[in-house]
Amino acid sequence: MKRFSLFICSILLFNFSCKKGEVQQNVSQQTKKNDIFLVPFQVGKNWGLADTLGNIKVKPQYDELVNFEINSEKTLPTSSYYLMRKGNEIHFIDSDNKRYFENFEIIQDADKNIFYKKNNRMGFAYPSFSNGEWQIDENAASYPYDKITKLKDDLFFYSIVKIANKTGLLKYENETVIPVKYDSLDYSVKNKTAFFKAYYLNEKKIVKTETFTIDLTAPPPPSVIQKKPYEEWLKTEKVPAGESYAALKDYKNIFRVKETLSPIIVKDNKSNQYAIFEAYSEKPLEFKYDLVLPGLDKTYSNEGQKLFIVKKDNKFALFATTYNKESDWYDFIEQRTFYNQYGNFIPYIVAKKDVKFGMIVFDTEKKAFKESIPFQFDDIIDGNVVVKDNLFGVYNSSRNSVKIPPIYKTKPEVYKRISYNGDKYQIYKAVNKNDKKVLILYNGLELYRD
Repeated sequence: MKRFSLFICSILLFNFSCKKGEVQQNVSQQTKKNDIFLVPFQVGKNWGLADTLGNIKVKPQYDELVNFEINSEKTLPTSSYYLMRKGNEIHFIDSDNKRYFENFEIIQDADKNIFYKKNNRMGFAYPSFSNGEWQIDENAASYPYDKITKLKDDLFFYSIVKIANKTGLLKYENETVIPVKYDSLDYSVKNKTAFFKAYYLNEKKIVKTETFTIDLTAPPPPSVIQKKPYEEWLKTEKVPAGESYAALKDYKNIFRVKETLSPIIVKDNKSNQYAIFEAYSEKPLEFKYDLVLPGLDKTYSNEGQKLFIVKKDNKFALFATTYNKESDWYDFIEQRTFYNQYGNFIPYIVAKKDVKFGMIVFDTEKKAFKESIPFQFDDIIDGNVVVKDNLFGVYNSSRNSVKIPPIYKTKPEVYKRISYNGDKYQIYKAVNKNDKKVLILYNGLELYRD
């Protein structure tokens, strides 16, 4: 986590109920409405299925949760599946505990990849949901391989395959890069280039070697923010042209953020106080701030709304330029950043009030600042992870839909994202006070009880 200059935030007291195996009392009405949405739930050592309120729907009877997917759109029937291990077998079940593909062997490799084997051979066929049923390709020709090894990192799209002790390389599961005719393969990666060596062997001795080179360079995702949000005040050499900027002509120090012409930060020649100037605004300049800093470059809850951090008499506030709105004043404000799981550079703002941290955002619908994380935490990290007494929880600062109390020894991390009836939900993983790794639903329901 990186920390930059000064910034703010505020309160909304909410009540976490920390009773074991129960949801807190303030579960949303939307959650209650969607109690048919089933999630894996562990009781003791066994796994079953429960709704979002913790009511058991499928009796815990499985030894291990392997994987699951919950998918539903408003125009489609529910299509959820759960991979559960029972003894030495992995069962593919739906939300009614109906088992599918009993004539297949379902396996999971060391990297958690799932494969389906038919007649002891593997392929790249996967289940699909159609006409209310789960289906899979039953054609034996779709399962030609004795072994499949999916590669990782820069070689994520590649797989080493074997047929009758001969080895080759595929891309995208169906594009042959190295024919399946060699006795052995090895590879190395350097400077975004993969070097493969394919060997012919005779009595385990190399008799011939062929080499293959793969360029792994690719453009970065367009969503990645490559500049830090404040590198970048650009001091203007002169006042921008046009009548809209005539009010600035007598000031020696004006600043603009990035390449934008407005808003502009203006410093008074005599008092050294700052004002925020918006082009085409009829409001006169007000030199009332001791300091003005550019605010969030990008955040989900403030998309399209430029914010500034202002300081006055050792107190701090946020200022929304589009609506000329100023927040309440706080003891401390700080802008922080982190990289999310997709590698995106995300800024966020925290504020401190009476020794506790919280967060505020600008509500463009109500045209006012609102408290999105209550001021009751010792710290806020990684955008929405709240800390209290050295324990961790999650409070979703953009939609107020995630409320996990700070009772976990490790930071809750997103384990699974769920699409249901047009809404998005998350399941998190963390270590609880009893040192057990558990799953936690977005509403704070721990998916485990003794």
